[in-house]
Amino acid sequence: MLFAFFLCGLFLCFPSPSEAVLWNKIVASFDGTALTLWDVKREFHLNHLTPSTPPTKDGLREMAKTMIVEMLVIREAEDFNIGALTTSEINDIFTRFKRKFKNQNKFQSFVSEYLWTEEELKRILSRPVRVERFIREKIFSAYIFITDEEIEAYLRDHKGIKRGEARERLRKQRLYENLQDWSANLKNRSNLRTVWD
Repeated sequence: MLFAFFLCGLFLCFPSPSEAVLWNKIVASFDGTALTLWDVKREFHLNHLTPSTPPTKDGLREMAKTMIVEMLVIREAEDFNIGALTTSEINDIFTRFKRKFKNQNKFQSFVSEYLWTEEELKRILSRPVRVERFIREKIFSAYIFITDEEIEAYLRDHKGIKRGEARERLRKQRLYENLQDWSANLKNRSNLRTVWD
């Protein structure tokens, strides 16, 4: 009887083989890092706390793209030692996340369901903030030189705009182009591969 109870408990603790294959399915890899479907589903639910929104395939794909880009940017940030957060900032982000739950039991239920550790949550919740800080410090702080000829051409094509506004628009356009180039270069250097059914 005890052995039967043990076996029953054992099978309840482990997913069926089909679930195990699904959870462990690698959906992307980059620089020797594998991203599994389980990783993507966990982060999807972290970003969409309402249980009534089951993840769609497209939703999971978008989540995977976001995760990959953020992880690549964090690696770059660490290489340049830019965008680090203080312990206090990380704890504030974590505290704000916990407040999204009605009570401590709801938070613990979420943590248990998706097998989160506090350190994992802190790392993942602070990742977008670090990315934004890195981009702001590294990319947007770059000096962009706009020539008088570029401004004159822009003013000819866009009537009624003042010179200062034309310069700012051209600067923003150049920043966006630089960001796109940098992002494409980062992806190319990372041996990125994605796999979806």
